Amino acid sequence: MAIASQFVKIIAVGREDAQIISNFHDAARLSIRCQTNPAHAQTVGDRIVIVISKLYKVANWRNISYGGVWHINVWHQNSLYIMQRSIQLMKSKGKWLAAALLVCMLAWLPLKASADTDALEIRGDTSYTVPSEGGRVQVHVEMELVNHDATTRQKSSGRIYFYDRISLPVPKSTRDIEATRANGKKLKVRRDRSQRQFDVITVLLGKRLFYNQQMSLVLDYHLAEAPDPINYVTRNVARFSAFLVGDNGQISAKIPADYHISLDSDACDLKAADDWQHIVCEPFSERGAHAFSVEAVRPTVSRTLTSPPIQLQKQTIRLEVSYSDGEEAWANKVVDVLSKALPILEEVMGFPYDGPEVLKVAQTSSGVLEGYAGRYEQGLIRVKAGASRELITHEGAHIWSAPFLERWLVEGWAEWAARETMRRMNMRPESPYPRLKDLRQADLPLSEWDFNPDIRGSVEQMRETYGYTKSVRLVALLVKRVGLQELQAINRSFLPEADAELGWADSDAYYEALTASGTDVDDLWAEFVEQ
Repeated sequence: MAIASQFVKIIAVGREDAQIISNFHDAARLSIRCQTNPAHAQTVGDRIVIVISKLYKVANWRNISYGGVWHINVWHQNSLYIMQRSIQLMKSKGKWLAAALLVCMLAWLPLKASADTDALEIRGDTSYTVPSEGGRVQVHVEMELVNHDATTRQKSSGRIYFYDRISLPVPKSTRDIEATRANGKKLKVRRDRSQRQFDVITVLLGKRLFYNQQMSLVLDYHLAEAPDPINYVTRNVARFSAFLVGDNGQISAKIPADYHISLDSDACDLKAADDWQHIVCEPFSERGAHAFSVEAVRPTVSRTLTSPPIQLQKQTIRLEVSYSDGEEAWANKVVDVLSKALPILEEVMGFPYDGPEVLKVAQTSSGVLEGYAGRYEQGLIRVKAGASRELITHEGAHIWSAPFLERWLVEGWAEWAARETMRRMNMRPESPYPRLKDLRQADLPLSEWDFNPDIRGSVEQMRETYGYTKSVRLVALLVKRVGLQELQAINRSFLPEADAELGWADSDAYYEALTASGTDVDDLWAEFVEQ
């Protein structure tokens, strides 16, 4: 089992002089050290070390020597909610030191904890509804909280432990959050917007929950038309991911009958009834289980947007963007991004654009793309609605994929060139790279990474993520070792008009070209290409 951090965000609240430091060690241990200003050493303690073995065994939380609130959230790069657990500790004297730790973007952790490690069990049934008028997705969660933590027995004296809140991640596009008890009493909800790809809400239960006690509550909110790295919602498009909120429960969705639906899960069924289409899943019993990602698109009139002229090295071109009614903002984003990116991509790749005077871009559904977010074919870029800037730029980079035959060269160079272009445009990518060791379940040599026509299964998606990540990593290492200008010259030698003796570039031909240039890449080929 690996514990691997892609992104760590630390927040300290309640005491400005408290400093939280996290250190990731070997694959089986996560260490957290809390240090304070020496002037407060007697109050808080000079050093407290907490070791959370395998992350889901949480007994060490109970050994903290001062009161506080700890939140641990685990995330995967392509997922919304994977795992969350929160514990409230209180000193008998009533003094509080609140410290919140948010550990984000930890990939590929085992999600199922044994029953005896579950302190606060959350049973949650979640339903998603796309209303007939569109423009939002309504989310309704019915939760049952059950306290199995024997250290929180109710007593009249001494140190008291209890739960009085739960914390949950929600999408950035979440609006109108309401939490209510079973008796209809509204509960207070606090929202932390400090994270980049999600928000964290804390629901105050309005009571102390002791051992063997339980309570019911309902959480309602909706996903609105708003910038969101995971969900995309407009008047005629609703793309969102559904996850289990808690340790077990059911997940479902209903969408108007006139929408075309693409569903990525073989664990859920799509059924039609009356004027609705229903996504029905079997109950889940795995914390943070991913039920499905769905894209629902209402057929509309297709519209076209033509860009101003774009000057490239040898010719002037225009973009012709086709999109659905209501997607004008998306079409304008495509024109803005590609108008700036194409001249820079041409410079980065090192040879002139050689394509039609009108480059077409079409908004396409995920179903047509067979699970992919975008594709490039001669003179046509097809991307899903709401595609990110880096995806649009990546597909634009494929215009310069002519020298390459093998897939890792095609995708590795397109992704590296897209990221380099965005860097030169002072644009920040919307998603970080995963780390290769976090994806080791899908490990394969790049020479065996072939194009898959349909990646809608979880295994296929993991393999694709690994292939893209490993390819761009190798290209980045080659740029660093060989130099961009030398690599541009090598790439040009494989262009069809160059009449290269070795033909288009596959792994062997590219290795020979690099070796002929005087560069030793045996170690990189052994680690990345051949293994």
